[in-house]
Amino acid sequence: MEDYFYRPFRDLVIRAAERADAPLRRGIRSRNSTDAVLMSRAGYPTACFVSINRHKSVANYHLMSDTPENLCYETVSHAVTVAESVIRELAR
Repeated sequence: MEDYFYRPFRDLVIRAAERADAPLRRGIRSRNSTDAVLMSRAGYPTACFVSINRHKSVANYHLMSDTPENLCYETVSHAVTVAESVIRELAR
């Protein structure tokens, strides 16, 4: 497990989520690496949005159960809201 490279960007994402009143939890650890870790290792500012279950676990990521019917569309909506808020912050 490793943290994403550029902490100021992660802080920007948290501020953007707060401004958008979208829930965001920091520091979730996954049983495996996310695809975004490659960009982080290359030095790009990176954030990864995932959906967690009631046990605060990334339940279906990269498993055969990682299918549309197992998505939590509310968290997808929150991720879009935060991403839009981040884009607006970067555009300032």
